[in-house]
Amino acid sequence: MIQHLAWDDDISVAGEVLTHSSRLSSEALLQIAGTKGQDHLFAISARENLPKRVTDVIINRGEDRVIRRLAKNASAQFSDDGYSNIVARAEGDDELIEILGLRLDLPAKLLRDLLRRAKDTVRARLLAIAPPAVRDEIQKVLNDIAQAGAAAPRRNYGVAEELVKLMKQLNELDDAAVYNFAETGKFDEVTVALAVLNDMPIEMIERLMLGPRSDLILIPCRSARLNWPTVESILCKRPMTHPIDEVTLKVAERDYRRLSMETAQRTVRFWQLHNRLEKQPMAVG
Repeated sequence: MIQHLAWDDDISVAGEVLTHSSRLSSEALLQIAGTKGQDHLFAISARENLPKRVTDVIINRGEDRVIRRLAKNASAQFSDDGYSNIVARAEGDDELIEILGLRLDLPAKLLRDLLRRAKDTVRARLLAIAPPAVRDEIQKVLNDIAQAGAAAPRRNYGVAEELVKLMKQLNELDDAAVYNFAETGKFDEVTVALAVLNDMPIEMIERLMLGPRSDLILIPCRSARLNWPTVESILCKRPMTHPIDEVTLKVAERDYRRLSMETAQRTVRFWQLHNRLEKQPMAVG
């Protein structure tokens, strides 16, 4: 009877069984998680002591609300791949970053990756709400990230800048040119090209290119009218310690196709204005 109820398509019938019944085997949960819809995954996500192979399936198939509920389940177990994938899913999802950041079992390497992706406001909130033991670890990781950023030397883009500006004058600086730069690993040229095409300072694009958030790179790429294959090449081949994973890349492609030219160009104009205001000398009077 329990098995019959758990497999029912009506979540009002199956929900409580999927969440609470101790008579459901891991095999049954695995099959249901692999075939039923999001409501069934949502119900399973709250079960106590979910095994790794079930959480792997939920992470691969679940939508955002399912993933957040699973991340809140303190007794759920995660494989190494599962944890890597759920951290990748947190890209641009402040709520999920907060939930994962408070997990006691999140590996240190992934906590660092998570916090590198997080906005400053999310980092501050995590420090404010985390219990002492977790807060100390979060603060340590944030200190390490800050020190690493401060130690990074400023690159010299002189040669790349001359080439890219010449190409611009000759009307040769287009999507095909940027794609060729990315495919051949010429990321000084990619950085300068995005700066020139968007009339942005090179150092601003450099911060985006070397930073952990792939979503921010999408904005100047869209504003520069780059096609997705070129953006994909930039994301996959940029010089990062941890290459972009498949889940994050798929999310980036979805977001890029949704990002309008108008929104991207408006954001770039805001960045340009903000940068000019920061550099203006303070009036004395």
